[in-house]
Amino acid sequence: SIKSPNKYSGILLQNTLHSVINNNIIVDDRSTKIMKSAIEEEGRSDYNIITDNRVSKGSSNDIVIKGVNTKREGNIIYWIEEA
Repeated sequence: SIKSPNKYSGILLQNTLHSVINNNIIVDDRSTKIMKSAIEEEGRSDYNIITDNRVSKGSSNDIVIKGVNTKREGNIIYWIEEA
């Protein structure tokens, strides 16, 4: 959100179990980043599969994993340089 930069992630999994997040394109291509992370797990999220997404790094991270059993594979991380 432009009004609250660095507060929200592109996709937020909050206390989410056994979900599949795949084949998404999540890009923050502004010169000043407003997205916290592209994909983020919070709380008790675990056993998720995050795969084959194309994302850019937000102001903090690209993909944030909390669950020890969550799988993160085959994602492409873009590094968008400022013009």
